[in-house]
Parts: sequence; C-alpha cells; structure tokens
Amino acid sequence: MKTFFLSFILAVLSLVSSAQTWYGTNPTFTDGFVGSVGYTGTATIEGRVTFTNASSFDNVDVKSGAVLTLEQDVEFYNGSTIEGGGEIDAQQDLAFDLTNVIEGTLKVSGTLTSNNQGETLSGCGFIQTVNLTVHQDNLFSGSGIIYITGVYNSETNSNFHPLTESSSIYVTYSGAWQGLGAATKGTATASACSISTPVTIINFSIREDAQNNVTASWTSAIEGDVNNYVVEGSADGTTFVPLAEVATLAPGGNSAVATDYTTTFNNNVDVIVAGFSLVGSFLLIGLFAGSIKLRKALVAPMITLILVGAGFASCTKNVAKVAHTNKYTYFRLKTNFNDGTFTYLQQVWHL
Repeated sequence: MKTFFLSFILAVLSLVSSAQTWYGTNPTFTDGFVGSVGYTGTATIEGRVTFTNASSFDNVDVKSGAVLTLEQDVEFYNGSTIEGGGEIDAQQDLAFDLTNVIEGTLKVSGTLTSNNQGETLSGCGFIQTVNLTVHQDNLFSGSGIIYITGVYNSETNSNFHPLTESSSIYVTYSGAWQGLGAATKGTATASACSISTPVTIINFSIREDAQNNVTASWTSAIEGDVNNYVVEGSADGTTFVPLAEVATLAPGGNSAVATDYTTTFNNNVDVIVAGFSLVGSFLLIGLFAGSIKLRKALVAPMITLILVGAGFASCTKNVAKVAHTNKYTYFRLKTNFNDGTFTYLQQVWHL
C-alpha cells in the first residue's frame, strides 16, 4: 500500500513537472507561473503569465489585454507578435530573431537585441528598453515610439546600421543621434495608447508625525500630458482646499516609467493656553487694595486703569502654545493637465 501511494505521488509530481516544460505546437497559456520553458512550436498568451525560467521561444502571440512577464534572459527565434493592448515585460535581456510585430507594449529592463530582418511597429507600438542593440541592417519599420534610457548600439564590423528609414517612428534618446537613421527625435516616453489613459496613480498615502507635519506620497505608473499634481485637504470631507502643488517630473508630462512623488506641509492648529505670572497676580491684588484706599481720590480711576493694564499685560506675557491639533483630516490628489482639464484620484485619505 505504501509503495502504491509513493508511486502515485511521484506520478503526480512528474505530471506537474512535465506541464511546466513544453515541446510542441499551439499551446495556450492563461494565468499563472510557468517554470522551465523551451519549445519549437507557437504559443498564445492570454491573461497574466509569468515564465520564471525560460531561455528560448519560438513564435509567441501575446493577445490584447495579456501580459507576459519574463524573469530571465530570453530569445525569440521565429518572430512573434504583441497585439494592441498586449504587453511583454522582460525583466532582464531579450533578443529577437526574424521579424517581430509590436502593436502593443514591449518593456525590457536590460538590453533588447534585434538580430536580423528587423521589427515592425504599428498601431500603439511602444518599446521601452534600457539598451538597444541592432545587427545586420535590420531596420525598424512602421510607426510607433522607441524609448531608450541607456545606450543605443548599432555598430557591427565598424559600420553603423540605421535603426529606421521611417520618420514616423519617434525615438526618445539622450545619447548621440548617430545610427538612428530617419527616426524622428521625440520626447514621448509612453505609448500613444497609454496616453489615452491620461494618468495612473498608485500607492497614494498620507503620513503625519508628532509635530503635525504631513507627508503625501504617490507613484505615477503612467502620465499623459500632465502639468502638475495638487494635494488638497478638508476638515469635513466635503470642502477641500489646495495645500501643496508638485510639478510633473515627466518630460512634457508624458511617461510610462513609474515615477515617485512626495511633498510635506504642516497641518497645525495651535491651541493657545494663557499662564498667569506671579507678578501679574501681585499686581491684581494691588489693584483691589489700591482701589479701596483711593476710591475717594480723583486719581483713583486713572491708577485703577494703569493697574488693570499692567496686571493683564503681565498675565498675558506668559501665554504659551501648549497644544496642537489637526487642521485637515481628509486628503485627496488632483491631477492638472496641460490642456487645462483635471481629474481626481478616487481614493480619499482620512487620518
């Protein structure tokens, strides 16, 4: 019985293991994590799929709305497609062979290498990579945006191969323009389709210290045509007033790169508490005693007035700010755009 049970467990484990390594044709990966992957067929990506240990792919089709995450260096051999609204997030290096069609978003945290026959961008095609290396005259064609944050290298055998002959591909690159071909210099750092969703804010938070200093923090995952952000406060959760303004950090207000923002302001309302001094107390006692003795004198009213003034002046001399409280307990984030429009983050923070 024990032997049968052990054999059954090993058989199940074998099936699970084999399910993570595929060699064949036309699989469909939906949601979840897949381990070691290497195959010679084609694959369809639907939903959110992460390959934790993949080294090579044949033809891959990333469907609209799907996100394929690659945790290790990967090479595509026979051409692949990222459909509009689809995304590949390569967390290390990615190499392309043959012609690949990019209608969606390709993000590479390391080096993107285009080896031969070139890449075609169309629709909302957007490539964001740290480094880009191009070999063997494989021009990028079509229309779209290429955002290079690191180094562009088109040198093979001491010859510079142009990135593109198309002026409808916009390249945002701070380095030398040599080798970029007919591409147009751009400032956009986000897909044109991403900009249709003008801003995506995550991780909005409010912190307050013992001195009622408030720190507001947030991250923009996407910015499109953003001018500035305004943190607003309210005492009742209904009427809000602007408290701090922060200009966008994105070039031209456009970015698909996560950007962190923070601002600090004081939220004090001082509670005033008066402390009567010893001198003031004696002066007040003297006031009453003196007023009795001088009640029949003509100068009594004048002396009384002087004593009262001196007494209260001495008393209020020791007025102290001994307590603080919050002026605002509700906070929200407003985004102002370059065209004069604005939007509010739905989240309202309550201390």
